Amino acid sequence: MSRFLVRILLAGALAGCVAGGDDGTDTDTDTVVHTDTDTVVDTETDTDTDTDPAVDTDLVTLPVTVQAGGAQVCADPTRWAEAPFDRVTFTVPAALAPYLDGSGAVVADLDGDDRLDLVAVTASAVVRYLQSPEGTFTASTLLTVAQPDAYSGLFGASAADYDGDGDLDLMVTGRGVRDALLANDGHGGFTDVTGSSGLIAIPDDHYTAGSAWHDMDGDGDLDLVLAGNGLIDETERELSDFAPADPTLLFDNQGDGTFRDASALLPEAVAGDYTLAVGWLDVDGDGIDELYLVNDFGGVLGPNRLLVRSGPLFALADDARGLDVGLEGMGLGLGDLDGDGDEDVVVPGWGEIAALRQRGGTWFDAAAALGLAGSGDQVVGWGTELVDIDNDGDLDVSQAYGLLATLDQDRQPVAQPDALFAQGSDGQFHDVAPALGIADTASHRAIVPADVNGDGLPDLLKVGFDGVVRLDLSRCNAAGWLTVRLQQPGPNRFAVGATVEARVGTRRVVRRLRAGGTGFASGGPMEVLLGLGDVDRVDAVWVTWPDGARSVVRDVDARQAIRIVRE
Repeated sequence: MSRFLVRILLAGALAGCVAGGDDGTDTDTDTVVHTDTDTVVDTETDTDTDTDPAVDTDLVTLPVTVQAGGAQVCADPTRWAEAPFDRVTFTVPAALAPYLDGSGAVVADLDGDDRLDLVAVTASAVVRYLQSPEGTFTASTLLTVAQPDAYSGLFGASAADYDGDGDLDLMVTGRGVRDALLANDGHGGFTDVTGSSGLIAIPDDHYTAGSAWHDMDGDGDLDLVLAGNGLIDETERELSDFAPADPTLLFDNQGDGTFRDASALLPEAVAGDYTLAVGWLDVDGDGIDELYLVNDFGGVLGPNRLLVRSGPLFALADDARGLDVGLEGMGLGLGDLDGDGDEDVVVPGWGEIAALRQRGGTWFDAAAALGLAGSGDQVVGWGTELVDIDNDGDLDVSQAYGLLATLDQDRQPVAQPDALFAQGSDGQFHDVAPALGIADTASHRAIVPADVNGDGLPDLLKVGFDGVVRLDLSRCNAAGWLTVRLQQPGPNRFAVGATVEARVGTRRVVRRLRAGGTGFASGGPMEVLLGLGDVDRVDAVWVTWPDGARSVVRDVDARQAIRIVRE
């Protein structure tokens, strides 16, 4: 391969300033931008197998600047061992009940102040909680609906910059009530633009579950997929007699603030699936993501589906590579469980969990071997997220359990404790939620992990059917970490679809930036948090941008948040 001359603008003074205080949180908001223009010449041929990080022959093609927030020091790491979380609760007004469905949640910076805010979705309302500089939250209701029946209502939400104006908008989904696209004014205020955006094409009574954003056609803007679900009344019919569900819908972003209904690109075979979660993942490493559908009643109505591109269309994969599991699939967890650089898939269901580990482009269910299974009253699993809860460098599995009080209480316990399956050094998982004080028995659907208090450890947000929003805020510990935010030109400013990889010696920590598409009808922030264990400094942070181009930042201090800006 020919030689390439690459100019890289690296961050200066990445060591930054050290913040003190009882909570170990850095309150310095100054931005450090290094403008030195180091020149790197790659003289190696393209034979690197990425086994020796000391010899980097990956070709860097894009210059970047880095904004560094300054390194932080945890004031008292021993508090983590004593009690890892401090709980904050919010009670949604009773006027917004009943809580017979929904319980989606979003964590995102809605007002552009680099502090993460919260969104709770109940059956009848969407409530926003804006975070102040002092770490308190102010609630306001963004949307309310009247529930037509006990099986219908608002369901979930995800955050993405659909119009490329630099702020995060909200897609709210509902089952049997109107979906809504809420446009952000840049300060955390929202306007319903469902009609003007073209999403009015969605029927008002469409049963929509999860949502996911992705640039499916490579034109630079974010397209939208909505999981089609349906009315389920298990007290009156057998599963085999269920009517076809509402179809999964696909909308092509036109780049002008409007969408075109592109649902005809999806295969007719998926139209009757009771899909609860939709996500994007690259199953063959070619840089083009496939669409993955998690289906309820998969053992009767149809298994999970892998949809691949066939020209302009999506088609059922001839070889689903082991991803076509059939279970009562509820949520979707995506991430590198075993540290081999490839993404694995976790799907919770009714009475089981499928933990699909990848080997050579094929997935196999390793849940039993890994110890990933509910016990006792943990029966009905919903949202799952893969999260490094203690920043030791490997991913753990957070799992929501529970039932509606009106459903199947004669067959299953309503009170089912949530789980946090922590991964040990031997790769085995054990539920540590009781020890951490987060094994709540109030029925939840979604668990959204994110570093809400900015101390470098993930916090957990849940919305309960009891009308309580639960936010477990981590206490800092001694582990290293790095939060990476991305910015690029064009409509996909937050670089949704990018991969971030931290390299320390021969070790790699890889995370993917997504907008919706994991968990249960929920969405996380536009940042990735990389747990680093006992690491104080990262050799290199590699970014693979959504269009496949790559950039690198070398020699980065741990325990800070950085923003990598593509030029």
